[in-house]
Amino acid sequence: MNLFNDLAEKELLKSLLVESSQCEWALSNVKSEHFYSTKNRAVYERIMGLMKKGSEINVVTLLENDQTHEEFIFELSKEAISASGSRSHGEAILNAFYKREAQARLISLSKHVAEVGATLDSIRDKAEELAYFLSQRSEEKTLVPLSDVAVETMAELERIVEKGRPGIPTGFKDADRLGWMPRPKTMTIIGARPGMGKSALALDFAKNCGVPSAFFSLEMERIEQFERLLSQKSGYSNDELRQPKTIQLAKESLFKHAQELAKLPIYMNDAPSISPMQLRMQLKRAIAKWGIQIAFIDYMGYMEDSDGKMNDRRIEMGKFSRAIKQMAKELNIAMVPICQLNRNCEDRSDKRPMLSDLREVGDLEQDGHLILFLYRENVYNDESNPEEAELICRKCRGGQTGSIKLNWNGRLTTFSDYRGSLNEFVQKDWTKQYD
Repeated sequence: MNLFNDLAEKELLKSLLVESSQCEWALSNVKSEHFYSTKNRAVYERIMGLMKKGSEINVVTLLENDQTHEEFIFELSKEAISASGSRSHGEAILNAFYKREAQARLISLSKHVAEVGATLDSIRDKAEELAYFLSQRSEEKTLVPLSDVAVETMAELERIVEKGRPGIPTGFKDADRLGWMPRPKTMTIIGARPGMGKSALALDFAKNCGVPSAFFSLEMERIEQFERLLSQKSGYSNDELRQPKTIQLAKESLFKHAQELAKLPIYMNDAPSISPMQLRMQLKRAIAKWGIQIAFIDYMGYMEDSDGKMNDRRIEMGKFSRAIKQMAKELNIAMVPICQLNRNCEDRSDKRPMLSDLREVGDLEQDGHLILFLYRENVYNDESNPEEAELICRKCRGGQTGSIKLNWNGRLTTFSDYRGSLNEFVQKDWTKQYD
């Protein structure tokens, strides 16, 4: 097995010296750490540095401030003829790099297997880390003629005529009517301040959607989540369900309700934290085993990076946001992270959340295909209707933003369709078509 390809590394450097503008693929995909030879890597880094400055790439500019590897650079320039094979050279460099990394990780895995404290779970996790690493070498997307896109688009419109609006139903009639539904390959964000009921709303979505759902309950234990479902089904509050007397009196009906709820295609994980890599691996297994179509993460603030380093939280959340968006596309499922908003809305007279309240939570504002905020006036104003809530859509690609009312049952911690007067679609000054 060829773990390094010195010839390909040199040929790519020669191509760059001949005509760097013809090496776009290699420059976009090959990084300095992919080189095996330290000498080749040093020259490539120097070339990349010149390109960032917008300088011309030739022997003179390469040796202008640093004469290291002077003889080697002159040798490359003499042999440089054409840049036509730059992509194949780049691919060869990447293949060798991934083989080297795979070998190193396999050696690490075999050592771990031999360790006294190794468990099947820890072995599987390391094996999945290797699989995840190798999967990063995905096939690039190429340019597609507009004629092909037109055919795909018309086929999608025909599908809408046959099956209705694309998306996974939320179970709330007005939201579904307006197209505020999570869609495969996209990320839908549910955001709110503490105490608004965002976890309850996510669980309602999972309960109502009618498709296999993964629910990562990082904030609450899975038994607490099931108690909420049992409370809604039985009509007993969570507090009543914890009373011995209630359990004794209603044991038979509670057991019956539990059996009915057990049929819901919801699969839970209540680990206190999860990394993007672990999330992806668990979803891949769940998709293969149960056909998962939508995944909820409650909530995103409890995610952690797998490297264990203490990074800037905003930058870290941005990484998580991009990873979740990428997962949605790669796994062809809807991803729904639940987010806690910053305190900015508390300082406004109108405390309804706005997109700017997401800006300290990574890049969610940009990455989200659909952004829904939950608001209950009663949290701030005791004189307002405690059973009234608003579901506010601040971003909907290809659709309208606005606000609808929902009913909130605090006793059973659940939302339902509004039962007041006709629930009209509210459009305010901030409402706009989102590009």
